[in-house]
Amino acid sequence: MKRRNLILALPGAAAVLLAAGYSALFLQRWKRSKRRKVFLGMADAIEEGEVMLVEVNGEELALVKAGGKIIALSTTCTHLGCRVVFRKAEKIFFCPCHRGKFDLTGKVLEGPPPLPLRRKHVKVEEGVVFMIEEAG
Repeated sequence: MKRRNLILALPGAAAVLLAAGYSALFLQRWKRSKRRKVFLGMADAIEEGEVMLVEVNGEELALVKAGGKIIALSTTCTHLGCRVVFRKAEKIFFCPCHRGKFDLTGKVLEGPPPLPLRRKHVKVEEGVVFMIEEAG
C-alpha cells in the first residue's frame, strides 16, 4: 500500500473505531438500564450464619450472611422442586422430600440434588440489600 493511500485511509479507520466505541458504550448503558433493584431487607438484620426469608414476585428467597457476604438463594430444591427449610442447629438447608442437604452457600452436601441452590444477584448499598433483576 502506498503511503498516500495509507494517509487517506487513516481518517476513515479512525471514524470506524470511534463509532464502534460509542456503539459499545451505548449498548452497555442500554443493557444496564434494563435492570432494576428490588429491596430485600437491611444488611444489619442478618447475623453471620443466619437466614432471613423474603418473598419476591411470588418466589421465596433465603438471605444468608456467610463469610461476611450476603447472598440470596432460592428455597426451591434443584432435585424435584420441593421447598427446602433452614435447620438452624446444623446450619444447613434441608429438603424433606428426598433428604437433600445444602450448605449456607447453597452447595450440595448430600442427597440427590444435581445442582446447588439457585443464587440471585444481590448488592448491598449503604446497608440496604437489593436484588438486581432483569426488567421486562
